[in-house]
Amino acid sequence: KGAREGIAILAKAQTAGKGRMGRFFFSPPRSGIYMSILLRPDFSHEELNFLTPMAAVAVSEAIEKISGEKNEIKWVNDIYMKDKKVCGILTEASLGEDKINYAIIGIGVNLEPPRSGFPKEIENIAGGIFSKAPEGAFEALYKEIYDNILAYYHKFKDKEFVEKYIEKCTYLKGKEITVSDGKTSYTATAGVPDRECRLKVTAANGKEIFLYSGEANIVRS
Repeated sequence: KGAREGIAILAKAQTAGKGRMGRFFFSPPRSGIYMSILLRPDFSHEELNFLTPMAAVAVSEAIEKISGEKNEIKWVNDIYMKDKKVCGILTEASLGEDKINYAIIGIGVNLEPPRSGFPKEIENIAGGIFSKAPEGAFEALYKEIYDNILAYYHKFKDKEFVEKYIEKCTYLKGKEITVSDGKTSYTATAGVPDRECRLKVTAANGKEIFLYSGEANIVRS
């Protein structure tokens, strides 16, 4: 409705949080940061593919600064600490014929585990940045995330975040994964992203494939 670029909506809980592929995103009170940032990009439709990697680097660096601990990016949009998912990112856009009307970067961060625990279906995957978030962590982290995203966005054409994305996107590296695009799936070995932020995978037949999108999940025994 014409809201200015850069406006952010921030919540401490969501009743209808949405993740990738329309999945429900668990967003209980008093345990996370849930924020959406409105952008009005002045670049081609194709370059939208870089927004999620840009946001992932921005969030990863913010978490490291506030927590003092390292994390890894799981291609294309998740952040993991100590083998647990602590953040998911979802970018959605409205496209005109010759321009991008707007893009919204949605970010959900688990500051700490919820008091009642995670739902059974994600209890072995999800984790918190802290076992118990220190006072002021909510405000400090969302401000750092916001500032980082806008800083990278204002220098978007330089793509200085790409090398950092390649460096940080190591969670799947060397692991056997299942790749799915919603219609077909296959097993492959994951590599690292290229400069287009496409994940390089090697299929069972030895064929190398570069993924722009899709689901890539570790094959667990």
